[in-house]
Amino acid sequence: MWVAFKQHKWKILLMLGSLPLLLELSLRFFQPAALDYERNLKLLHVYHPEYLVGLEPHADYYIRHNQGLWEGHFTTNSLGYRGSREPVENVPQIGCLGDSLVMGFGVSDEDTFCNLLNGIKINGTTYQTQNLGVDAFGTRGYYYRLKEATERLPDLRIVLFFPSPNDFVIPESLRQRGILPDDEVDRNREQNPESFRQFKYSFQLTRYSVLLHSGRLAVAKLNVRRRTIWSDIWRDLYQIGLYNPEDGPVLYPQIPVERRGLFPYLREAFYNPPPRPDCNASTGNGEQSVGCPDPIPHNVTCLPNETTLSDLEPLPEYTRAYYDRMI
Repeated sequence: MWVAFKQHKWKILLMLGSLPLLLELSLRFFQPAALDYERNLKLLHVYHPEYLVGLEPHADYYIRHNQGLWEGHFTTNSLGYRGSREPVENVPQIGCLGDSLVMGFGVSDEDTFCNLLNGIKINGTTYQTQNLGVDAFGTRGYYYRLKEATERLPDLRIVLFFPSPNDFVIPESLRQRGILPDDEVDRNREQNPESFRQFKYSFQLTRYSVLLHSGRLAVAKLNVRRRTIWSDIWRDLYQIGLYNPEDGPVLYPQIPVERRGLFPYLREAFYNPPPRPDCNASTGNGEQSVGCPDPIPHNVTCLPNETTLSDLEPLPEYTRAYYDRMI
């Protein structure tokens, strides 16, 4: 066998070397629906040396979620600002700064709140809006994006800033899956400057190669599944009745007593009846609601009263430092 390999090694190496190219061309030609959505999102973004990820200038895409969750137009102007017209000289401007909420992930250009504010009058002055938001931004990204905007937009007068809680805090259930707050990720990167270079190469390669991008997505989903599989197994064992920790009702509040046991577990696993339309819920106009409200996720805890500011933990030092720089 070794002799045969030596005789045909160049042919074998050529075949192995051409395999990634064939896979790349196949993915580009067939454009799988599940991957097409992720590819469009990837192509919308470009690498930026300071805030790492921005939006491609002059982008014009029609995004359609592969499971039908949302669809809409996604465009940017020459500065890479989503759904914004070109800045008009000597016209005062309002900048909308934030992450995916501000950028308008899940809605079309015309439905972003920054676009809806365009042309607003304040004290008799008409303002033009510029959407500075980029999804996945943390506090570090806000600072550098705002710094860049003040240099690009000499008529910028007002900035509407909408930070997200997941910039600096994350539910413990997500942390167990390896998901960290954006500020914690950025802080770790700053402590290891080499990670910025690694991010740059990884981002650029997965942006230009469909094969590498699909591989990266597959690895990420497998990692999430690997972290959650044991918690899912323990939850199922608890529902069946083979695992009964003392704090079970606290760990699994979404599994009431009537749903525990082997028979209820099998019934839920193999029989999914259509939802009952009548939940005794009113639409507000006297008519009965046609659907039931979604159940509260098991990792969400409802509090009886509104949390006061004094009960909240102080912001992390890293977050406060970049807020101070923004001010």
